Amino acid sequence: MSTKNLELMEKRVGPLGSGETSLEINGQTYELWELMKLLGLITEGSVRPIDAFHLADEDVYAIRYLDVLARSIVVHEFDADFRYKREIRVHLAEIMGEDEYFDFPWTINCPWTI
Repeated sequence: MSTKNLELMEKRVGPLGSGETSLEINGQTYELWELMKLLGLITEGSVRPIDAFHLADEDVYAIRYLDVLARSIVVHEFDADFRYKREIRVHLAEIMGEDEYFDFPWTINCPWTI
């Protein structure tokens, strides 16, 4: 299995869980769930925020979250006005490894969280 997207994500923002639990943007501090709401990323029971980042050299912010329905980890990048810039999406099979992913006892409402 290719790990291209995972490598790109880790190069861009670091390993899972290595970011912050809040971000200061334009002088205001935002917790992860607040950021998810402001960015329109909250869907009924299908997302879980992981961490957040300020990529200061580009003046870009990012939030990493689990998209349960797509079974993917997503890094959503945005500017100081909360406008979308880009995203990196990595399927859980790439993170877990194919054997473990396909052997995992998934249900329709994926119980696995990070």
